[in-house]
Amino acid sequence: MGAVVFAALALAYRTRPVFVPTSGPNDPVARYRTAVMTRLRLVGIGVPAVIGVFTGFVAQSYWDRVQLFMHGGSFGVADPQFGKDLGFYAFDLPFYRLVLGYLFIATFLAFIANLVGPLPVRRYPAVRSHRGAEPLGAHPADLAGRAS
Repeated sequence: MGAVVFAALALAYRTRPVFVPTSGPNDPVARYRTAVMTRLRLVGIGVPAVIGVFTGFVAQSYWDRVQLFMHGGSFGVADPQFGKDLGFYAFDLPFYRLVLGYLFIATFLAFIANLVGPLPVRRYPAVRSHRGAEPLGAHPADLAGRAS
């Protein structure tokens, strides 16, 4: 689950808008962005690691469902309504519900990470701003002779 949250945070960071308008010097979102971006490694790696450790502790308590899924058999009696062996309901279905529950929680945490993650710090690339209109690879000294 920590890997899913890490992937969601990485995707949110890579697809974030570079310039975000602020509503003034007391903008709470700007302060949040500054706090997160100064500790980017802690937020980007630490939060998913903590979530992964807690998920591991919770998943550890469900070891019996995993063992029943891996080593369960069949009872030899079919369910009259669905035609499945009763071993499916005793051994397989609890494991499938566990996996689906974890996938739902991972999806929810990835959604939250994508909501919180793409809040960047405003950066001013002063060096590139005056070169934006020049041809690719051209230097201002090269373009001086072209001016008419």
